[in-house]
Amino acid sequence: MKNAPQLPDENERIKTLQSLNVLDTPPEERFDRITRLAAKVFQVPIALVSLIDSERQWFKSSQGLNACETGRDISFCGHAIEHDDIFVIENATEDFRFFDNPLVTGEPHIRFYAGCPLVHPNGQRLGTLCLIDQKPRTLTATLRKTLNDLAAVAQLELVEQQTNQLDSETGLQNKQGFIDIGKLILPACEELKLPVSIALLQINGLETNTPPAQYKSVLSNLIGAFNQEFRSSDLVGRYNHNTFCALVTNAGEESTAIKAANVKTLINEKLRNASLIEGLSVNTAVVEKQQKVTLEHLISVAFKQLNEQP
Repeated sequence: MKNAPQLPDENERIKTLQSLNVLDTPPEERFDRITRLAAKVFQVPIALVSLIDSERQWFKSSQGLNACETGRDISFCGHAIEHDDIFVIENATEDFRFFDNPLVTGEPHIRFYAGCPLVHPNGQRLGTLCLIDQKPRTLTATLRKTLNDLAAVAQLELVEQQTNQLDSETGLQNKQGFIDIGKLILPACEELKLPVSIALLQINGLETNTPPAQYKSVLSNLIGAFNQEFRSSDLVGRYNHNTFCALVTNAGEESTAIKAANVKTLINEKLRNASLIEGLSVNTAVVEKQQKVTLEHLISVAFKQLNEQP
């Protein structure tokens, strides 16, 4: 086994990492959203935002792995930050650096690894967004680009603490965030031939008929309905003031339509039980993506369906 190396400018790198004040902080949805999407889109059991401390790799976000950290010496990510580009191990059992690594011979039995460095504006490599599988795999050029793009999102969150792509009232992606992240993951879905559907739910009267004192309660009930029915790996956003959207990967139009109908039922039930239903109604539209169709076109078709409803 080859231990993960110390970098030539290690002291400066650690100083930069510590200046972010992110090590040993609680999980955050803005990072968990990225790793959930990565695990789902790339069809891998494990996706991590991993930060390389002096003696350990610590996971700011972890999907599919119970550990919150491992030793840096045995880490794959410790090797990945040596590189400017994505670091890929297609089969760790056949690689002299990793074949006897305890993370290969034991849990989580790593075979495939792909890690994209997360880089501070000063050039210091802080960690990675990485994918792990328990079977050998390759990473095509299209999938490399998607991983690189998602890592860029994680990098911005890490370094700049981006909030301009989130809806301030719900914490969901806003229109721009939904489009930006959706456009990143669609090429990988096409490459892996995964079905993709979009659902729109329009809450009529949300802006005009909701008393100010009840507005937060209505939004809370709406978000609760979405969280109850859509998977945590689905990309859910608030497209405009009264329209919510979900991009569902590895699911066709029929199953997504069932989810949307269930959300509509849940919303009506929650609002009725809370005596908030008066003046509000819900319309839904679901469209399945075809090959080479853009996200913007998919959204426009769904809005056309909404507008044609009575």
